[in-house]
Amino acid sequence: MMCYFELHLTLKWKGAVAGSDEEVSGKLEVPEVDHDEFRNKYNITVTCKENSAAAQKVEAVVRERGREAVRATIVKFFEKIFQEYHIGETLKSGTAMPPPPIENTVAAPSSAAAKKDAAADRVDVTSVQWRMRWGAPIEALFEALVSQQKACMYTRAPAKIDAKVGGQFEFLGGVISGYYVDFQAPTLLKQQWRLKSWPVGVHSTVTLELVKEEPSVTTLKFSQVGIPAGELQSVKEGWKANFFDAIKMIFQCSMEYL
Repeated sequence: MMCYFELHLTLKWKGAVAGSDEEVSGKLEVPEVDHDEFRNKYNITVTCKENSAAAQKVEAVVRERGREAVRATIVKFFEKIFQEYHIGETLKSGTAMPPPPIENTVAAPSSAAAKKDAAADRVDVTSVQWRMRWGAPIEALFEALVSQQKACMYTRAPAKIDAKVGGQFEFLGGVISGYYVDFQAPTLLKQQWRLKSWPVGVHSTVTLELVKEEPSVTTLKFSQVGIPAGELQSVKEGWKANFFDAIKMIFQCSMEYL
């Protein structure tokens, strides 16, 4: 499953100092916390409407105990989402993409044995194809697809990219992995691609063809074949949410599906 969660939160608080009738109020705000950072010390701002001595005492308590309570609640919230949708189990159940094949002198198995193994390992598969028109130069779009720094930006997760034939890649902290079969800048990318949750040895073939229409207009032809049956919808949603729609938003360029 390819997904990410992001939370923005605003809470109102109020209180009073013991023995005082003055009520103090303000806000607790969490500007941003995502699925990778919810256990860390992310920023929580505390504001207070009043400025009296009593208000300062109450605000100090909110800063110390209120923020701690909010962080604990957010941890429970994310953990409940992970548990309900089996996200943690999904990510832990798979294995990484095997490295690119290398030549060796080991004799090939007999034809009968190969057919038997192939039948045992056969997985029903499906495919997806898209055509997109991007309001971006072909070089800029190609770079966005193969730049490790840019990939970390638009996926909002760790990425590793060795941009060359045979070079390996990882996206979303290893949820997606694979290697480049063909690499022709800035017009063609062909990948062996898999999700971490897929069965061992199962991978798909992704092809991205870029065609320059105008100096700042590029057509992108995308295809992915060999997707295990039952995984098609999550793969399609993942490409759109984590890559194509995210690139469009982060780099402020137009894009339409044709």
